[in-house]
Parts: sequence; structure tokens; C-alpha cells
Amino acid sequence: MKILKSEKKFCLLCMEEHVVETVEMTEHEIFKGEEVSFTSHYEYCYSTGDFLETEEMFRANNFAMKEAYREKLERS
Repeated sequence: MKILKSEKKFCLLCMEEHVVETVEMTEHEIFKGEEVSFTSHYEYCYSTGDFLETEEMFRANNFAMKEAYREKLERS
């Protein structure tokens, strides 16, 4: 997990205001029967130890997974 940004804001996970970090991580998923690795982004709450995926992050992470799948098929 790599920290990209830290900012004080209202956290939707613990419902309190504190420093929330935007993090980058490498994920491994099965998509259409193929294992793919891709970089994803989340907000991280130290109070709960949980990750939050905003709507924008969800779209970007989903696109990254599908792009990794396309690249894997092209290499095959």
C-alpha cells in the first residue's frame, strides 16, 4: 500500500472528521476466467482499518482491471 495523499476530511467509514489517506495498491482479481493484476486506489481510514472506494475510484479501478485483462489477452 502506497500513500498518495493525506487530507483532513469527513470520513464516511467512521463518520468522523480526521486525516483520510488516498492509497494505491496492486490487486489480483479473476476476470472472465483470467487472473489479472492492476493498480487500484482507495481511501483508507485508520480508525476502522477499512478501505473506501468512492464512485470515481470504483470506475477507475474497474477500468484498470478491464484494461489489464485486455493487455493480457493481447500478449497471449
